[in-house]
Amino acid sequence: MNEKWYIRFYQQKTKRWHQVPANREIRQIIEEQQQWIKQEIGSEYPYLFCNFTNVRPESYLTFTNMRPLPQPPHLNIGENKMVRIIRFLIEKEDIRDANGQKPHFTGKITRHNRLQEIRVKHGIEAAKLYADHVKNNTTFQKYTPFTKEQVAAVDLPFQELLMNLDNKFLPWQSLPESLLKNPKAHELDLEIAPRLVVYGHCALEPKTPCPVNLYPKCYGCSSFRPSSGKLPLYERQYKGEQRRLTETEQAGAELAKEEAKATIEAMDKWLPELKNLANG
Repeated sequence: MNEKWYIRFYQQKTKRWHQVPANREIRQIIEEQQQWIKQEIGSEYPYLFCNFTNVRPESYLTFTNMRPLPQPPHLNIGENKMVRIIRFLIEKEDIRDANGQKPHFTGKITRHNRLQEIRVKHGIEAAKLYADHVKNNTTFQKYTPFTKEQVAAVDLPFQELLMNLDNKFLPWQSLPESLLKNPKAHELDLEIAPRLVVYGHCALEPKTPCPVNLYPKCYGCSSFRPSSGKLPLYERQYKGEQRRLTETEQAGAELAKEEAKATIEAMDKWLPELKNLANG
């Protein structure tokens, strides 16, 4: 098409056909995968990928008994073999993120990373077309980081919008120099459900001992800085804490109940205004 290569596929979510550009590297991967499928399953199999059997933790690293099956991969994350193997890799090799935590891998995170790369190289409109979004706002809020121009407009020299506990924009001049130079060192992304779930940044110097030292209390700490870039995570967590509060009340689990209640009360102080900042 127009002397360019595309991948065309039917998108179940929107119930329509969609196409994305395919560069030389992607075409080479597809051709290699097609050859492998023909060799292992046969030329009559109509899909590019397949399912597998005998994918077990005890078979890691070689998976010598793993065999291809002539059926599409499972869409359910818990049954998807690619996701399962990558999770084995994380567990067996003790892979950790910048905060020392083991990441929770799902196939969906690869979509975000690709859209971020496209936006940085080609702009928000290209990312929107690639994702097949109807509105730029969907791409902007959920899948891509803020551009340098947008960051400059709010007087913040790195790709996050932060606010303080007074529900106001946080002047970057008030932040520690180390946070400006290396925001990742101050990031508090923890996902050890349900008790240790924290997203955002801490204004304290990374080497300064935390006076609170209990992550569930971060959201009410004066050093905590929520980020609009993590708004979908906050919204998901808030709903989860509401469910946990209801369940622990019914079960009579007082400690867990108080933790959920404290998290909800802390988030109530800044989450509504953070939504306003993020949504303009």
